[in-house]
Amino acid sequence: MVSMKLYSATHYAYRLIWHDQSCRQIITIASLLIHLLSLATPLFVVTLLQKYVTHGRTSTLIYLTTSVITAIFLERKMRIVRQNILLHIFEKRQRAHHNQWADQFIQTPLIAIMQIPNLIRSNWKQRIVSSSAILNSNTLCGLWDLPFALIYVLIVILIQPILGLIVITLTLIGIRHTQRQLNQQVTVFKREKISQQIKHDLAEKVIDKYEYLNEEVVKQVNEQWEPMVNEDTEYQLIKQKMQSDLHTFTITLMSLLTVLLYAYGSHQVVSGHFSIALLIATNIIASKAMAPLLRIPAILNEVIDLKYQIENKQAVDNLPKYQQTVYPKALKGYINIENLSFDYPNDSHCLTNVSAVFKPRAITIVTGASGSGKTTLCRILLGQLRPKSGHLSYDNMDIQHINPIGLQRHITYCGHDCVWLGQQLWHSFETLKKNTNYPVLVKLLNIGDTIDFIYSNPQEDVSDTLSKLSLVEIKYLQLVKALSNPKKIILIDEPFLKMSDSQRKLIDGVLDYLKHKHHTIVVLTASNNPMAQYDHHVELGGL
Repeated sequence: MVSMKLYSATHYAYRLIWHDQSCRQIITIASLLIHLLSLATPLFVVTLLQKYVTHGRTSTLIYLTTSVITAIFLERKMRIVRQNILLHIFEKRQRAHHNQWADQFIQTPLIAIMQIPNLIRSNWKQRIVSSSAILNSNTLCGLWDLPFALIYVLIVILIQPILGLIVITLTLIGIRHTQRQLNQQVTVFKREKISQQIKHDLAEKVIDKYEYLNEEVVKQVNEQWEPMVNEDTEYQLIKQKMQSDLHTFTITLMSLLTVLLYAYGSHQVVSGHFSIALLIATNIIASKAMAPLLRIPAILNEVIDLKYQIENKQAVDNLPKYQQTVYPKALKGYINIENLSFDYPNDSHCLTNVSAVFKPRAITIVTGASGSGKTTLCRILLGQLRPKSGHLSYDNMDIQHINPIGLQRHITYCGHDCVWLGQQLWHSFETLKKNTNYPVLVKLLNIGDTIDFIYSNPQEDVSDTLSKLSLVEIKYLQLVKALSNPKKIILIDEPFLKMSDSQRKLIDGVLDYLKHKHHTIVVLTASNNPMAQYDHHVELGGL
C-alpha cells in the first residue's frame, strides 16, 4: 500500500511539475549540475592520484571504481530528496486526486510493457529510443527500475556486435587501400630473408670477423648479396611505414567513435534518459567492443608476411645454385671426405682422390710435402673453394648445399699469417680475458711473461710490438687468440713451424685439452714428426 501511494504521488508530481515551464527549467538545470558533479568528482580524484600516486592501468581502475561509487551515491541522494519533495506534494493533494491512484499505477507499467514488441521489430536506433522511453516512464518507480534496466543492458549487448562489425568494415576498407599502395611498391624478391647479423657482417665487418677470407672471395660474395640486401631493406622500410599508417588510422577511428559515443551519452544524460551508472556501463561495453580493432594491423601484417614468404618460396627454384645454399644452425663436427679432387686453372691436379673422416673429440693430423695441397684442402674445408669432384659433407650435409659464410661461423681457423684487430696488441687480449679457456691456454703455453710485456707497452702499434717478439712467441699468441673461444671445428695450418720438440709439446697439451671438450681438431703440417699423440693420420702425396 505504501508503494502504491509513493508511486502515485511521484508520478502525479512529476507530471504536474514537468508541465510547468519554469519548474521544468529548474529541474533540467539541477539535473545537469548533478550529472556534471558526478563526472567531475572521479576525474578530480584520478588527476590527484595520477600526479602523486599511480599511473597507467591502476589509474583507470581507480577511475572506474570512483565513478561507479560517486554515481551510486549521488543517485541515492537525489532519490531521497526527490521522494521527500514528492511526499510533501502528495500529502497536500491526496484527497483531490485519490480516485486517480489506481488508474495511474496500472497505466504506466502497461505502456512500458506494450513498447517491448517495438524493440524487437525496430532498428538499433529505435531500440535505444524505445528503451530510453521505457526507462524514462519508470525512472521514479523503484519497483520497475531493475527489470527494465536489465532489458536495456541486454539490448546494448545485442547491439555491440553490430557496431563492432561496422567499425571493422570501415577499418578494413582503409587497410585495403593501404595494401594496394604497398603491392605497387614491393617487388618479388629473389631469395629467402637474410638474417640481420649476416647482413651486418657482410656490410661492415666481413674482413675483420672472418680474417682468413681473401679480398677476391669477399668481393664476389658482396656482389651477389648486395642487391638482395637492398631489396630486403626497402621492403622493411615500406612495411614499417604501412604499420605506422595503419596504427594511426585505427587510433583515429577509435578516437572518433569514442567522441561520438561520449557526445551521445552526454545528450542522453542531460535529457534524463540515462543515469550516470548506466552511462558508465555503456562506455565500458563500447570500449570492450572496440578493443579488437587494435589487433587488425598486426593480423594484416602477418598476412602480408605470409604472402611474402610464399612468393620467395616460389622464386627460390629459379635462383643460381650458389644462392640456394643454407646457413647451418649448428654442427656436431662430423666431416666426411670421399674421393675429393681439385685443380687450379692451367695447373696439374693439386688434390686427387682424397678420402678422410674427421670426428669430434679426436685430433686428425694431415701431413704432406710442400705442394701436396694442404692449404688447398684447408680452403675447401672452409668453403672458400668448391671441389671439382668427389664428396665433402658436414654432418651428412653436402658442402654444395651449405653457404660458405654460414659454414665459417662454425669453424675456428688459425693459419700462417698473423692478423690482429686494432692498432694496439693489448686490445686483442683484453677482450679474451672473459673466456674460460684463456687462463688455461696461457698456463699451458707458458706465455704469461710475454703478455705482461705486451701490457707494459700499451701505446705501441702492433707492428712495433711484434718486432720485439720471437716467431714462436707470436705463434703462441696467435693460438691463444684463436682458441680462447673456439668453434666446434678447429683448423690449424702449420702450428709447428720452426719449433723445437719441447715447444711442440706445449701445443700438444693445448690440443689435447680442447679435444676433451668435444671439438673436432684438424692439424695440417709438413713436419715429419708433428705430434706425440694424435688419433688419426691422413697423408697427402706431393707432386
